[in-house]
Amino acid sequence: MQREKIYVQRIKRLAERINKLKYFNPQPLEASFIYDKIEPIPYETALKSEFKPISIGEEWGELWGCAWFKFKGRIPAEYKEKEVGALIDLNGEGCVWKGGSPWLGLTNKIHWDLRSGKYFVPLFNEAKGGEVVDLLVEAGANGLFGSGQNDYRLQQAEIVCVNNDIIKLDLDLKVLINLFEALEEKSPRRNKIIYRLNEVCNNWNDGKGIKECLEITTDLLSKPANASSLTAYSIGHAHLDLAWLWPMRETRRKGGRTFATALKLLEEYPDYKFGASQPQLYEWIKSDYPQLYSKVKQAIADGKWEVQGAMWVEPDMNLAGGEALIRQCLYGKKFYRDEFGIDVK
Repeated sequence: MQREKIYVQRIKRLAERINKLKYFNPQPLEASFIYDKIEPIPYETALKSEFKPISIGEEWGELWGCAWFKFKGRIPAEYKEKEVGALIDLNGEGCVWKGGSPWLGLTNKIHWDLRSGKYFVPLFNEAKGGEVVDLLVEAGANGLFGSGQNDYRLQQAEIVCVNNDIIKLDLDLKVLINLFEALEEKSPRRNKIIYRLNEVCNNWNDGKGIKECLEITTDLLSKPANASSLTAYSIGHAHLDLAWLWPMRETRRKGGRTFATALKLLEEYPDYKFGASQPQLYEWIKSDYPQLYSKVKQAIADGKWEVQGAMWVEPDMNLAGGEALIRQCLYGKKFYRDEFGIDVK
């Protein structure tokens, strides 16, 4: 393909512009917090505590510190009939609680994937205007991979309207760009994808041509790689080291955030399947978050959640002896049988 570099640059620039249009008409939320620099604050204590106000850009904690935030506001009248959510960026990790239990995890971005942060909290599929927003968020002054900075600041707290067509196009472009970059240069399929994505650029017209753009990306993604291509199925999985780059108590909170987010995705996408290993993690969830654990048990019973691996944890395989590895399987299989009635092979 002639002038491929120019086409690729044009496509990527459009993708960057579209990514910034997913949410619109932002309105600030009032934020307040409590903080402990050493240990997590229990949920019951947070409910009885007096929170102090905090502004965007203000520091709320140091590495490994723990906090709770309240975010309050009201849906504007002009949001009526629109899908509405909140964007919360704590500069660290967080978890939205609902009904006394973790509900949705929040994560800051990681340096090698700047689009990896999870900040969006769904609020109303179709707002009426005037609804009260009152979010309770537990926070950890650490990143997805533990440390990385010493101070943590509130970066964003606002309610926004959601543009689902833009979100779909953003995801389609991300997948298709990754696809053509992985294909061999000058291959017919790579050339065709770049050619059609350039047509997306031609049709965009400041958003007026989004319907035509989606038709192009949907068509590209519907075509198999070749006539003999296979259909591959994958199961969602969240690998979590139980003792790695953070305190053990943070592992337990990461487990709550992870399992809550997984259940939220199962609810949002009925055909989605998720799986998690390590009975030790399940036991911590059972102890720390009983409501969450009951939902996990129901998802397993419904065939939506797969228990994986026979070992109690995912252990080091070089230093451990044979007896220790056998006991990993013995205790792990027993837990799965006792808790879920499943004999893991």
